[in-house]
Amino acid sequence: MSDKDTFHEKHLEYSKLTKYPPFTISLKKAREFGNDFLKEEDRIFSEVDSGNEDAWARAFSTMEVKWDDDIEEARLYQKRYGDNILEARKAAMKLNNLTEDDKDVPLFI
Repeated sequence: MSDKDTFHEKHLEYSKLTKYPPFTISLKKAREFGNDFLKEEDRIFSEVDSGNEDAWARAFSTMEVKWDDDIEEARLYQKRYGDNILEARKAAMKLNNLTEDDKDVPLFI
């Protein structure tokens, strides 16, 4: 598999993981992860546009260090709850003693 293919796989996985806790129970975390995701994407595309094809090999590396625990938590919720993101969120909220009325809990439609 090429580095570019790996980038695309990670991009798809991380996009899907944003639908799972901890990202669905913390507005701050969801925003920060999303911002870091976009910054990393911009960095990679900018480097590739400048002729640096090696950028594909380092795709999301900075982000993965910072968000390792949260990415792993989201993977665990995905594994346990599959496509049932509502149940995953409900379980995480219960575990963290959160309600829909808590200030940092994002609206979920």
